[in-house]
Amino acid sequence: MRYRNLIHIENRIHILIVLVCIFTLISVSIAQEQEDDQITSESQESDAQEGDEKPEESNAPESQDVETQLEQLKKDLYCPCGCDRMTFEICHCITAERFKKEFRQALMDGQSVEEITAVYLETYGPQFSAVMKPEGINILAFTMPVVILLAIGGIILLVRRQSREYKPFPQQDNRQLSDELQQKIESELEQFKDRN
Repeated sequence: MRYRNLIHIENRIHILIVLVCIFTLISVSIAQEQEDDQITSESQESDAQEGDEKPEESNAPESQDVETQLEQLKKDLYCPCGCDRMTFEICHCITAERFKKEFRQALMDGQSVEEITAVYLETYGPQFSAVMKPEGINILAFTMPVVILLAIGGIILLVRRQSREYKPFPQQDNRQLSDELQQKIESELEQFKDRN
């Protein structure tokens, strides 16, 4: 009986795992399509804006503001040098130092952190962003831990419910067994005496 319950629980767990896998595959494909659509629309918008740009008067930003913005850029972007995916804050290779100088100069020229980040990511790709935005495929990274925790919680509740529903066979009274056994022994002894 207990073995059947375990098989039943195991089958339910397999079904849950299959459902989680299907959900993951569907989520990944939807998120990837959304990300592709977003990249396409952003590139079309940036192409349209390039023709409409007008030169703006720029005031030289203060040195402290530039350093604060530079620190933000160094934390938010990965170096493309081929090191172990390190941000510019950590990486001290020649490539990283060159980019830090370019970032500082762009900030001094009046570009914003968002503009510099957008140009950098457009050139090198979104994989060089150290900040996960909740859009596209990143939504999956934000939601899957919750889904997994809910699935584990469901499995635990299911197992607890099954263990509460399980009722072992009622145990017979030991005294009754011993009485029956004693009667049987006495009857066998009498039969043995009669034979001899």
